[in-house]
Amino acid sequence: MDWKEFVKTSEYQVQSISVFGSNTGADVVISANDTETPASITQQAWPDGIVIKDVRKISDVFVYNNTKRKASVSPEGDVGKVARTQNSAPEKHRVGSVVRTTKETNISVSIDLDGTGKSTIDTGIGFLDHMLTALSKHSRFDITIHCKGDLHIDDHHSTEDVALALGTAFDTALGSRKGIGRFGSALCPLDEALSRAVVDISSRPHCEAHLQLTREMVGTLSTEMIPHFFESFAQTARLTLHVHVLHGFNDHHKAESAFKATARALRQAVALDSTAGVPSTKGVLS
Repeated sequence: MDWKEFVKTSEYQVQSISVFGSNTGADVVISANDTETPASITQQAWPDGIVIKDVRKISDVFVYNNTKRKASVSPEGDVGKVARTQNSAPEKHRVGSVVRTTKETNISVSIDLDGTGKSTIDTGIGFLDHMLTALSKHSRFDITIHCKGDLHIDDHHSTEDVALALGTAFDTALGSRKGIGRFGSALCPLDEALSRAVVDISSRPHCEAHLQLTREMVGTLSTEMIPHFFESFAQTARLTLHVHVLHGFNDHHKAESAFKATARALRQAVALDSTAGVPSTKGVLS
């Protein structure tokens, strides 16, 4: 595929293009994201004959090679250096999974922190499914959750145990907690509602969730369980989470903006940073 054809057809919008090497043996690095392609990219003059054959996505950096070179990214070489400075995703994705079985719930969870926001969510509670789908989408975590719980009693056990299992899977996927941003924060609106979330992957579980919810239920989810979900997740994910609804009057909007803000903050906090080492002056996060 010619690079110009890629610009026209890619689902990602090209932001910059760089070439290392000659036209006949060049590595082509294309940075891309979801925003509009600048006109300077689509209109710039570029050597013909560079054909995209092998494709590999590394976070928001796409590395392409022409037909004469095998696609690769290594610690050595210009392309590897460029990719790492863009907080590139690891060659091996950070994934975690857990199965939690009690007399109250039977839950399986898997998560990929280096995903694209794909999700398969089935908790038996429609509004919770909606919130977790939003969490997956805006964190770019790939999340699969299946839960069979004692909903004939109420929604407490299913909501709490899903949060505990999701936090455990997150903790497993994160691993040693080295080379990450550690902190993340976001403000997310949904119409009249505005929420703020701040995350510290500190290994010290704590949650402050103040959502100003007034209804008893949203769908079949008790509103009292929404802050409890965040508390339970923070406990097993071993992180500090502050999430506040700053204003709003629709409880659906307030809850959804809170989940979206949390998702965006988590995405920042787990982002790879090759300069971070252990992101603590203590030298350890455990």
